[in-house]
Amino acid sequence: MALAAVGVHVSNATVQREVARAVKGLGAASDGRPTTGPAPTPAASCMRTEADPRSGREIAEAFTATQNTNPLFRSRSPE
Repeated sequence: MALAAVGVHVSNATVQREVARAVKGLGAASDGRPTTGPAPTPAASCMRTEADPRSGREIAEAFTATQNTNPLFRSRSPE
């Protein structure tokens, strides 16, 4: 809930993994210091930006519409 309040969206699997790490004592100490090293940073795919309201699928479709993925296909040149 606290992560969602600040705009960070994570999956249930991520929450369960972090809870398991906290139970094992691999998380942060009670004063906020990491006990075994730096905390992992969230994956870029989990971060949402408000600058582009399109869904991931729409962004991917717009990108792939302009890409030639077939190496045997020659790009058309305006003649």
